[in-house]
Amino acid sequence: MKIKFDPSIFHHQKFGGISRYFFELSNEINSLNPHDDIKILAPLHKNEYIRKSKLTKGHYVEYPKYTNLFYRALNNSIDFFDEKLHTYDICHMTYYKSYVNHSRSKKVITVYDMIHEIFAENFPADDKTSNNKLISVNQCDHVICISEKTKADLINILNIPEEKISVTYLGVNSEEGLFLKKIDDYILYVGARGGYKNFENLIRAYSINSHIKNKIKIYVFGGGSFSKEETYLFKSLGISEQYIVHTGNDEMILDGLYKNALAFVYPSLYEGFGLPPLEAMVRKCPVAVSNASSIPEVVGNAGLYFNPNSIEDISHSLTRIIFDESLRLSLISNGIERAKQFTWTNCAIQTRKIYESLL
Repeated sequence: MKIKFDPSIFHHQKFGGISRYFFELSNEINSLNPHDDIKILAPLHKNEYIRKSKLTKGHYVEYPKYTNLFYRALNNSIDFFDEKLHTYDICHMTYYKSYVNHSRSKKVITVYDMIHEIFAENFPADDKTSNNKLISVNQCDHVICISEKTKADLINILNIPEEKISVTYLGVNSEEGLFLKKIDDYILYVGARGGYKNFENLIRAYSINSHIKNKIKIYVFGGGSFSKEETYLFKSLGISEQYIVHTGNDEMILDGLYKNALAFVYPSLYEGFGLPPLEAMVRKCPVAVSNASSIPEVVGNAGLYFNPNSIEDISHSLTRIIFDESLRLSLISNGIERAKQFTWTNCAIQTRKIYESLL
């Protein structure tokens, strides 16, 4: 089978969950089916993952400032002519575009979530993601969703026929990062913090909890440095600045942060899948998570659930997951077993079956 992954995401992300998904998926399909002809077309890309892949046809480039639009147009043009010159069985589009190349290949696209439609107020008025998604899913031959929740939202919001959609879950990686010596007792938060991510409710829950406030730290990984508004919020709630720590964005330390944490907390109001809880679970870190969206679908019986809209419920869950040793051991054990269900091998096998069904 001749399979192409287009350049859409690789000139957009240096790192990131979507580009990591295609890096893992392409490598796993290639490993399981060595006779397949697989190409990641990324003429001039800035992605660190595919930089390491033997399947990549293209060159890594450090984009100068303000040149993203230029490189996007250049990559898309080369992609367009590539499909005129070569024949593929499958072209898997890696992100949404305002057009789909017309060629003999069957077109597949993955939909990760419906955040831009459900939380439109969190995005600029000129954001084209929703429009491009609608065009892409309608013009492609098949759509893959990464959870049943995303599939249901896609059907309900964009009226996409159910028979056009399949669900394949993501895999979780357990590779070792840098060794970190534990120096604090802390709760771990990972990722972006604005809007539907609901970080503010976590901070307010911490602030009303006399058992942990200014005694147990909150470590925050990723999402950029704290804003002035966040710093003011911490101060206004009486949280000492030494008890809320931004650890940076280096993925090499994330493995150690999970392993040393008392608990991982995920207060999000909506996720298309929600990978960080699985990353914590596979590293024996107990998780307390929102009972919203796709999160229960992924976490199953391995999480302590709370209502993300209730500060009191979040606060109570923090107390339980930190101080109830029996609960902690149960969550850790269940988490290890649950995470075994989410592998890149399973993702690749199911995805390739979808490809075969279109031919």
